[in-house]
Amino acid sequence: MVAVRPTFHLPALLAKQAANIDHISNGRLTLNVVSSWWADEARKYGVMFEQHDDRYARTNEWLDVLDGVWKQNNFSYQGKILSRGRTTSSRRNQSPSRVRCSTAGGESPAAKELIAEKCDAYLMHGDPPNALPKKIADLKSRRARHSVFRR
Repeated sequence: MVAVRPTFHLPALLAKQAANIDHISNGRLTLNVVSSWWADEARKYGVMFEQHDDRYARTNEWLDVLDGVWKQNNFSYQGKILSRGRTTSSRRNQSPSRVRCSTAGGESPAAKELIAEKCDAYLMHGDPPNALPKKIADLKSRRARHSVFRR
């Protein structure tokens, strides 16, 4: 599992890198997509740090680009935040199983909606065991509203 931050990684390049690592590892790569939470860290690396919901909007589009590059040989994208001219990808470098994406740190409504719609797993913080059933039920309910999700 590799933690990646949409504000730190260009999505089309990361898609190609991840596909190669996934291919080399026989389909065992998982991406832990973190929408960034520490402004000081971003500033130290010279990376733009957006407001909370804007970070999740970026992550949403970032995941669209990742998925598009993995699924299409020639992929273009025009979102509100990200745009990607025609990206050519070499399908033979891509694992037939597809790299899996999960998201960590998702406690806000914006985070949970993104996770429910676009991610394979929900990585929770170290909550007490009695808090987990409620969190799981909440995400299952959100996931049911996003029946289109099935990468």
